[in-house]
Amino acid sequence: YKIKNKNSVTVTGTAKKKQKKIKIPDTVMIKGRLYKVSEIQKKAFKKQKKLTTVIIGNYVSVVGDEAFASCSKLAKIQFGTGVKKLGKKVLYKDRKLRKIIFKGKKLKKIGRKTFYGVPFGVDIRAVRSKVKYYAKLIRRSRK
Repeated sequence: YKIKNKNSVTVTGTAKKKQKKIKIPDTVMIKGRLYKVSEIQKKAFKKQKKLTTVIIGNYVSVVGDEAFASCSKLAKIQFGTGVKKLGKKVLYKDRKLRKIIFKGKKLKKIGRKTFYGVPFGVDIRAVRSKVKYYAKLIRRSRK
């Protein structure tokens, strides 16, 4: 983790490259102080060959460019309620992806090529009121 300001931190990656499941928490304790996890740095988990499942906490609002790109075994990713922006190529060439879950209603922007290489039959779930809007964002982001 990298401290951004007095209240929040950014996830920079993991020391263990062979992890199968990653859960990014809502908050984290660093030196006796509680911080909200608000961002995932670009390329934080890029090319993690063993990674199969990712669960992102509710305070994460920005997922950086190529954060989960080229994770060859990634099958499921769940975005928390706070996600507002997905950077470029976040899920680039994640060909084994089978399930994407959006818990929140705040997503406004998805970067170019974020879903490039993701299978078309992938199961995408979202809050009912946002399904059509998210589908449109996702279609645009495949290019």
